[in-house]
Amino acid sequence: MKCKIYTLLFLIFFANLAKAQLVISEIMYNPPESGEDSLEYIEILNASSAPYNLQDVKFTAGVTFTFPSQILGAGQSVVVAKDSAAMKLIFGISTLQFTGALSNSGEGITLTDAQGNVLDELVYDDSAPWPLEPDEGGASLVLCDANVDNAVGSNWSAARNKTGIFINGKELLCSPGLANTISCSSVPSVFVDVMDFSFFFFFITIDVCITVRWTYKGG
Repeated sequence: MKCKIYTLLFLIFFANLAKAQLVISEIMYNPPESGEDSLEYIEILNASSAPYNLQDVKFTAGVTFTFPSQILGAGQSVVVAKDSAAMKLIFGISTLQFTGALSNSGEGITLTDAQGNVLDELVYDDSAPWPLEPDEGGASLVLCDANVDNAVGSNWSAARNKTGIFINGKELLCSPGLANTISCSSVPSVFVDVMDFSFFFFFITIDVCITVRWTYKGG
């Protein structure tokens, strides 16, 4: 009887473990600050359908941090930053605080569980196929879809969330702790018809990373 109970508990434990999917979903590694980058942060998303206790989950590469006991609900995010006071002052949000700093030229980030098993890891970069704007341009890196491989640079985009906060003339485009609603799809979102080698618009704005389709109509 005891054997059956232990086996059942064992299976339940690993079933819950399999459901848990912690994903690195947003990275601000080089904000447009002068001197020390106090607004660096990493966002972690629980992309599973079950809550997850973050106790003793660790960053073991890139930066150093061990989570306290904290339940992260399904679909919820948690932000760990270089300077939690600066994040509170600028964004008005509460964050945890890691030790160390993120490299401006790219580096590996590894997240492990309490037993040392790798939960998520990637190596971001400041060159293609990774988006270029997050390298001191004001934008953070955001993962387009929590279900895709976040170790692939083309699955990330520069954030477009306008904050109205400007540092050194550059607006911070980011969404720490909020849902990422961005697509890396190449499907055009702006369409322009060209006729007689010209086109005309009263007003058109093409944001960074927006895809435009130009269609020649003849003439």
